[in-house]
Amino acid sequence: MIIKMAWKHICSRPISGILTVAGATLVLTLLGSFWALKDNLSHVQSTSIETPSNVHVFIKTGTLNAEVKNVVAIMQGSTLLEQVRVVSSDEAFKEFENEFGETLSKAVSENALPIMITGNMIKGQIKRKDLNNLVEKLKKHPTVLDVDAGAALNIGSIESETEARVVNWAFVLFVLVFSIVALLISHLIRLAFEGNKEDIETMKVLGATKFWIFTPMLLEALFYGLVSSALTIITLNLSIQYILPAFANVLLPKNFDFFTLSISSWFGVIGVAIGASLLGAVMTWPLVRKPARRS
Repeated sequence: MIIKMAWKHICSRPISGILTVAGATLVLTLLGSFWALKDNLSHVQSTSIETPSNVHVFIKTGTLNAEVKNVVAIMQGSTLLEQVRVVSSDEAFKEFENEFGETLSKAVSENALPIMITGNMIKGQIKRKDLNNLVEKLKKHPTVLDVDAGAALNIGSIESETEARVVNWAFVLFVLVFSIVALLISHLIRLAFEGNKEDIETMKVLGATKFWIFTPMLLEALFYGLVSSALTIITLNLSIQYILPAFANVLLPKNFDFFTLSISSWFGVIGVAIGASLLGAVMTWPLVRKPARRS
């Protein structure tokens, strides 16, 4: 009975329902687009390598030459590095001695220093995600003790003026979109309530509880929230694939690659759609609380 009433409410205003879903989808897609900018900006930032910078890979002492060559092959296969060379324990000790002096070097055993493989970074723009992928791949190798990529890897994820602007806009849009969706759904449910007012008044007279009358409104709001979420997923994917890259250079650095939203952001967009829709239903509670008018 409750589901039947909810469906009756939905079918009573088909044009208004379509326009409401379209409006909610539009504003949710706008919100998701800015979240996509934020997600992409924090993951694929690039840094400019102008001064010589190296990636140092420290290998466990006693590692077989075949394993060392395997790590060298991984580094040579990367497009980010050039002039990869192996620094043995003896060479590392001599470099340590030359840099810190003979007195300090006596505190370190020659055999205690690990083998080190050094690769020079190419000059120009290096994408953070590519450097991260290389470092993680090297760290997973069983013979690798540690990887040092220097200052190139220490890029703040949300520190630049561009990023701050995008994040601020995303937060403002979150508040606006949540409010707009809630108001749209609330208005639509009010229209459906007024259209079925006689039936609802009859149920009140017959002793129906407020919650029983309110439940179809919640189901109606949930329906619109789910439909808006599904359409937003489609439109947002199309936007990320075809529309956003064309405007990315306005807000983002050059040579910026776009990919889809993170899983958490996808759930965030869906959560906003459903949460705002349910809030819209709650906003109609005063209509339910009104006592029945007896003729």
